Amino acid sequence: MQLGKKIYNLSPVNETIGQSNFINRIIYGNSLYILKNIPDKTVDLVITSPPYFQQKDYGNGGCGIGNEETETQYLDSLMEIFYETVRVTKKTGAIVFNLGDKYLNRCIGIITI
Repeated sequence: MQLGKKIYNLSPVNETIGQSNFINRIIYGNSLYILKNIPDKTVDLVITSPPYFQQKDYGNGGCGIGNEETETQYLDSLMEIFYETVRVTKKTGAIVFNLGDKYLNRCIGIITI
């Protein structure tokens, strides 16, 4: 669904937009679904800051990345997204990934599996 000249909401309930419609546009929606609609090695730059594990309620009914029950499930979700991110990024492209620290009881938490 086109919301504006350069902004699209892409989700499984909306139509898939063509490859040319990804150029110079902001696309928002389910990131995994969006990535799966982008052809291989067509993106120059990916900048992402995925939700932190069990840190914030994003108002999406407890679904989505960051709301998993276990750290292993969280990492599996991230890996699924990053597999697609690497697939769509050109060999000459770059991926910028920001994942902050998690604090629990005033101590830094480290995810281990």
